[in-house]
Amino acid sequence: MKRLLLPLLAALALPTAVNADYDSAKEKYQKYRSVEIDHNSTEAKVVLLRGMKECHVRSFEGLTTDFSDVEAYKTKLKNFDLNPLNVKNFFSAIAIPRNINTYTWYSVSIDEETGEITKQCGDALKNTCEKDNTW
Repeated sequence: MKRLLLPLLAALALPTAVNADYDSAKEKYQKYRSVEIDHNSTEAKVVLLRGMKECHVRSFEGLTTDFSDVEAYKTKLKNFDLNPLNVKNFFSAIAIPRNINTYTWYSVSIDEETGEITKQCGDALKNTCEKDNTW
C-alpha cells in the first residue's frame, strides 16, 4: 500500500506545481505586454539626437550647420515632421506629431557655450514624456 501511495501523491502534486508555474509565467507575460512601447516616438527622438550630433560634427569640421544641410533631419518619419526649433540656433530641432491626440512633440537643443543638452516634450501624460516634460 505504501508503495502505491507515494507515486499517487506525486502524480497529484506535480500538475498543481506545473500549473502554478505556468500561471505565474502567463501573468508576467501579460504584464510585459501591457507596457506600450511607442516605436514612432522613439524613432523621432533618435533622429533628433542624431541631428544634434551631426550639427556638432559639422561645426567642428567648419561646415554649415543649417537645418537643411543636416542629413539626419532629412529622414522621413511616419508620424512626425522635423523642423528647426529656433532659426537663430541651428543646434536645436523639434519633432511635431501629425496626430496630436496620439503623440506629443519632442525637442532637443544644445547650448553652444556650455554644451548642455536640453530634451523637452509637450505632454507629460503621454508614456514617452517624463513628469517634468523632459525625455
